[in-house]
Amino acid sequence: MRKAILTEQAPKPLGPYSQAIIEGEFIFVAGQGCTNPRTGKLERGDVRSETKQVFANLEAILQAAGLVSGSPDPRDGRQTILSLTDACQEWIRAGQAAKEDWLFRAIQSKLSPEEQVELAGAVELLKRLAEGEGHASHHS
Repeated sequence: MRKAILTEQAPKPLGPYSQAIIEGEFIFVAGQGCTNPRTGKLERGDVRSETKQVFANLEAILQAAGLVSGSPDPRDGRQTILSLTDACQEWIRAGQAAKEDWLFRAIQSKLSPEEQVELAGAVELLKRLAEGEGHASHHS
């Protein structure tokens, strides 16, 4: 299902475009500049101020999509703490579950029982590698 995202809190897109599109398990956000959504004008300045406006625009789009919520940092009110919404976390969980289901079905349908055992052994080797350099080697 495709859903277009449009909010007054971010600059209006030029032409027949959306600020973002949600398609399946992806969100595609249009590139943002330092345009102030209230005035429609570029807020030229130094890198810091332009970057701040770009991120404010991105935040507004992600909030309109229902994926993040922002609140002032209690230690530094000039900063915003972004959190994933419950809906976003559920969206991520659902995407992960779908991928795990696909992988399980692919393993069951495309690999022989012997290959499944071999794959399980390879997974254990990969886990050992992922543990890092701090662990002793099992080989001399």
